[in-house]
Amino acid sequence: MEKFDKEKIISDLKHFFQTEFPAPDIELTETSDLPSLFIIDSLRVLTTVLHLEQHFGISLIESDVSAEIFQNLDSLSDFVLTKLQA
Repeated sequence: MEKFDKEKIISDLKHFFQTEFPAPDIELTETSDLPSLFIIDSLRVLTTVLHLEQHFGISLIESDVSAEIFQNLDSLSDFVLTKLQA
């Protein structure tokens, strides 16, 4: 099983967002506001949840999906780390 640390998770998430939701004019950082930059809608949240489950091998339940978690790469990576340690 691949070992993930916060830096690796952020790097993987950044690559995912840039590949899945291309926006060449956006510089994506750890604290970039994901909902405003990528117009996070229900389909994009679902796509992201599926990526998290498949790529990181974690399971999410409906209550895991919140605006706070999907706010930026920093909060999303903290969430993934918490799930990996569970």
